[in-house]
Amino acid sequence: VEYIDNNYSTIGNRNARVIMGHCFGGFGAIRIAMKHPDVFGIVAANTPMLNLASFEPLIPQIIAENPDSMTGPDPSKFFTSVLYALSAAVSPNLNNPPFYVDLPFTWPNPKMIGAVKQRWEAQTTPFMRYEYNDKLKTLNGFYFDWGANDEFSFMWLDPLVFRMGLDIGGIPYYFEEHQGTHYNKLYERMEVALKYVSDKIEVHL
Repeated sequence: VEYIDNNYSTIGNRNARVIMGHCFGGFGAIRIAMKHPDVFGIVAANTPMLNLASFEPLIPQIIAENPDSMTGPDPSKFFTSVLYALSAAVSPNLNNPPFYVDLPFTWPNPKMIGAVKQRWEAQTTPFMRYEYNDKLKTLNGFYFDWGANDEFSFMWLDPLVFRMGLDIGGIPYYFEEHQGTHYNKLYERMEVALKYVSDKIEVHL
């Protein structure tokens, strides 16, 4: 942010800054906004991954991608690469070479390891909401949406639970459920999100 403000023609304050993302990018956008509302005044997330523990139903698919053993990220194995990236972000372990992560399961058992699952849950947005409730209240705008026909249907409870937590915490937000999948209305939904954040910027400048 500092580099952008120092090298480009920007309005250098939170009221003119937005952070946005889709899926895990939406997860990251919400996390960063809740931790740094002094930097970003508005957040928008399209179909965000909200609860990392919801990743558990994908573990059998990851095991199927790796029938012999877990040998690390592989560009030909999408969910495997996502797993290692997530583990590097939320359960790193510098004492566990060669990838220096704690995976959330022990191959080929698909059940999540309790201690690692707790680490993942602690860094997920519904749990973090309690810690950052007051900071979330200071945001100028908070948008997120969800596709009613999302391919990852096992995560459908996550936005409902997250919204309940926001309501209990008295945190203003704007939520829309649309009739798309995880991907097929992405650009259409980005237009909606961009309109939302643009209007919020105009109000607060």
